[in-house]
Amino acid sequence: MCEKPALFFERGDKWIYPRTTFGDFLENGCDEEFPIEEDFHMHMKSIWADIRMRNTIEIRVFDSLPPSLVPSVPAFVKGIVYDEQNLNELYEMVNNWSFSEFEAMKAQIPRNGLNTVFRGEKVLDFAKKLLDMAEDGLKRNRTIDAHGNDESVYLKPIKKFIFIEGCSPSHWLVKNWKGDWGQNFFPVFEWCKY
Repeated sequence: MCEKPALFFERGDKWIYPRTTFGDFLENGCDEEFPIEEDFHMHMKSIWADIRMRNTIEIRVFDSLPPSLVPSVPAFVKGIVYDEQNLNELYEMVNNWSFSEFEAMKAQIPRNGLNTVFRGEKVLDFAKKLLDMAEDGLKRNRTIDAHGNDESVYLKPIKKFIFIEGCSPSHWLVKNWKGDWGQNFFPVFEWCKY
């Protein structure tokens, strides 16, 4: 967070524009002003990280989904995070990954999607494993609806992409945009509309 640009801070009616990194502002201040606790909170609000911690954990990587996929997000998170067996299994999966190799993989995903190779395995295989884990966690949780279904039913739309299409929804969208849809916006609107 310290290497990110410090955008602005407030002191009463006065605005401070450090024109430097937050770390530099912490060390040296700006215009005879030095950081206070509120500056840290303001800085944290201005960073668009994948996950932000506030009073809750805010997971930001699941935005701009079509309505059919929206219920998959909380189901996936609940199936992983609210299941101790899955947390232990996830820890075993990632505990020897270095931050730099994870960042390198993450940089390749926008270009290569789930075909990105990480440690000799496609990210698609990790996605399948995580979805299976989430499904198992939801089944173990046993929250049942009026029809006798557990919450794993909400994973079905995303599992269709991962297990059948073999790609993420965004890559499926691009493939159709460039292919069958002939770069026509109307099918995109239809797919995404509420």
